[in-house]
Parts: sequence; C-alpha cells; structure tokens
Amino acid sequence: MCRDETGQMPSDQRRDPALSAISDRSRRLFLIGPGGVGKSTIGPLVAAHFRRTFIDLDEEFCARIKNIGAYIRGAGYQRYVEQNSRLFAAIIDDVREPIVMSLSSGFLASDGGEVAMNNRTAVKMLGFSILLLPVYDIHRSADIIIRRQVSRGFDLKDRSERDKFMKRLHEYRPLADLILYGAEPSHILAPRLCNLLGREWISISN
Repeated sequence: MCRDETGQMPSDQRRDPALSAISDRSRRLFLIGPGGVGKSTIGPLVAAHFRRTFIDLDEEFCARIKNIGAYIRGAGYQRYVEQNSRLFAAIIDDVREPIVMSLSSGFLASDGGEVAMNNRTAVKMLGFSILLLPVYDIHRSADIIIRRQVSRGFDLKDRSERDKFMKRLHEYRPLADLILYGAEPSHILAPRLCNLLGREWISISN
C-alpha cells in the first residue's frame, strides 16, 4: 500500500472502499501450517506485541468440546473436521476485537473435503494468513518438524508424517499472504514476524 513521506496514506486512498476490506482482514491474523511449526508458541508473543487476543483453535476445541484425539477416535476424522469448522465460525462471530488465531494443522488441508475448501474461502475473506516454516527447503523443513513432533512424545510414523507434511505444504503455500522461514526459538522468531507485519501493506495498529 502506497504511503506518503509522513507515513500516512493519501486522503484519496483512505476514502477508497476497498481499503475498508483490507482493514477488516488485518483485524484477524491467522497462523497456518502443519503441526510442529510453532503456531501455538509464536502466536501469543505476536498477539501480546500488537495487544491482541490470542486464540488457539485446537485448545478451544479441547476446552469446549473434547480432546481432539478422543473425538476423532469416537466420531471419525470427517466429523471432527465439520465440528472444528463450526467452532471456528462461532468464534469469529463472537469475538469482535482484533485477534491472532492459530488454526488447526489440517484446517485448510484437502483431506477435509468440501468443508476444508469452505474453510479456505472463509480464512481468505476474513483475515490475513501467515505460514510458518523452519526453512525454505521443504525436505529440510520436514526433517525438522518430524523431529520436533517425535520429541514431544507423539507416536508418529516417519514416512506417513513426511508424506502428509509434503502434501499439506504444497497446499498451504498458495494460501498464505506471508511466509516466515526460521528454525530459531519462538522468542526470536516472534519479533521477526512482528517486524515483517509492521512493514506489510495492511495496518496492524489498533
């Protein structure tokens, strides 16, 4: 977005109706990506920096409905996808203040079927999406993320997790408005992300 030498948008641009839509999108920052990229650890730091509410969709599901693993075992993955999408919509309807939201790893993945496609449309319309990845090379990213997930005690099968990661990564990249690469700890990555957001064409100020 073009700004003048004072850092302000020209008055003719401020009157442009399209800018209202941009402002609406900037009120919701969505962190997207596979599990293990750091959404739930970086998110609260970014939210605190911009004085926003942080919402972790996975945590909300566990708190309001049921443990995700237990829900999937009992009702099946597709029923979980549908319930998670309804929960997302309810949160968006209820929360009016600017937010940073960490989305579930499979929220936008094609294996969620038509529900996931609708989720993609909603996320694109409602907010600004940030994809987190350890490094640019997808194979190295897969190595790093799988090691993280295994170290957290998840009983993961390396090949199946790698295949899922690669498939989802190819889907996530075109959906992101901004991609942050970095394998550093969250307290280092979060300021980098805040700096990038501060330079974006959207206004992050409340």
